This record gives sequence, structure tokens and C-alpha cells, in this order.
Amino acid sequence: MLELRVEVAFGITFRMVRSMGGQKILIVEDDPEITDVLRLYLEKSGFRVVCAVDGEQALKLTEAEKPELVILDVLLPGKDGFDVCKELRGITPAPILFLICKKE
Repeated sequence: MLELRVEVAFGITFRMVRSMGGQKILIVEDDPEITDVLRLYLEKSGFRVVCAVDGEQALKLTEAEKPELVILDVLLPGKDGFDVCKELRGITPAPILFLICKKE
């Protein structure tokens, strides 16, 4: 059994537990540093990871790879994450977790 834990502000933790191994997660993030950290953590936890850097690539990979979870950045080049989310809803029932990161 695999479990994905996402810790957010103030110690709040979300969990996703699945009984089958090797679930595929799509990361949609244009910052390579953030993508690398997420990919490393998820792969170490036993998940298969595919990555997209923009909305168009995310839509193509979703159709081809059929991920069980999408981690979607809100601030993407071109289409923003909210627009991409609307389009993803038309092609997948997978849960979508929004990722919001700002560098200062």
C-alpha cells in the first residue's frame, strides 16, 4: 500500500492512500527546481512520475499517460493552472492538487 503525504502550512497534512503500487502522478510545473524536488520525493516513495512544463504539454501527457493524480502549478506560462484544470476535467477524473509557489 502506498501513501502520499503532502505537508502544507501550519502542519496540516493531506494523505492519499492506494492499495495498488506504482501509481502515476503528473507534475505540471515550469520551475525545474520545484519539479526536481517533487519528483525525487515521489519516486522515492514508489510513485511513477511524469512531468510537464506548461498546460499544452500537461493535456497531451494526461491523455497519453492516464495519471492517477495531477499536481498542477497555478502560475504557468501561457494558460494558467485554473484554465488547464478546466480542460483536464474534460479528459480525466483524476484528483488535481494545486501547487502555488512564489519565489522572492
